[in-house]
Amino acid sequence: MKGWMIERMNLATLNLNGETFFSINRRPRLPESIFNIKSIKEKLSNLRQEGLNNVLAKADLDIDILAVQEFVNSKKERDEIERVIENAEYKLMVPELNGNIHFVTGFIVRKKYIDKCTVENGPLVKELANNRKAFLKFKDDNINFSIFNVHVNNHTITIPDESTILLGDMNACKSNQISNQKGIHEEFIKAIEHKYDAVGQEGKYYTWTSNGVEKQLDHIYLSKKYSTNNSNKISVDDNVNFYYNPQEGFTDHSMLIWNFGKLQEK
Repeated sequence: MKGWMIERMNLATLNLNGETFFSINRRPRLPESIFNIKSIKEKLSNLRQEGLNNVLAKADLDIDILAVQEFVNSKKERDEIERVIENAEYKLMVPELNGNIHFVTGFIVRKKYIDKCTVENGPLVKELANNRKAFLKFKDDNINFSIFNVHVNNHTITIPDESTILLGDMNACKSNQISNQKGIHEEFIKAIEHKYDAVGQEGKYYTWTSNGVEKQLDHIYLSKKYSTNNSNKISVDDNVNFYYNPQEGFTDHSMLIWNFGKLQEK
């Protein structure tokens, strides 16, 4: 049996609500005095910068790798957020993309791990747009694993099994993962669970809410090829979600955090 040690690593996933940043442009025809797009975007950008800085600075979270979806990719806003990330001793790592991409999927990695990581789109899911997927390979002399980060909007895709960890915003949940017990793309989640073990699945938590219905749309999975010496439990940070915490929240999703140590190939 083959295994490797990770002394301790905190892995998290969070949707940053970047699509909303651009959907504001599709407002009704209103005078700017009533609906000032520039002012709203500035406030959103400042809120996101402050909130992300707080997440990366919190000692009790101690995040090593943060997988993000809907990271705003327009130059001004991206540059501002990247400065916050750099000042917190992290680096944004996203695949190289061509064209005018509004938002991207990627990773915010603690600086001491940057040289061990490479990020690409990978051939894992051809049916998923390049800005909705990112594949991170972590490798040094003693550690070798991969993370596939996805923001799913196509639930007919084939679930890959090449990654060690699969996570992200699946936009899907089983009937026991939604407050009204009406599953969303439930077969998609079941297809994932044929190849991956759910992390934290036994706990009841929600990561997104709308019109009184709470949903567990964000997930972390470990390949069935591997086992870990840590219990498969995660923590959920609702403070980042402005629907759960209007004072500190800066996105419409909650964040999942998984602390893991030794991975062993079965």
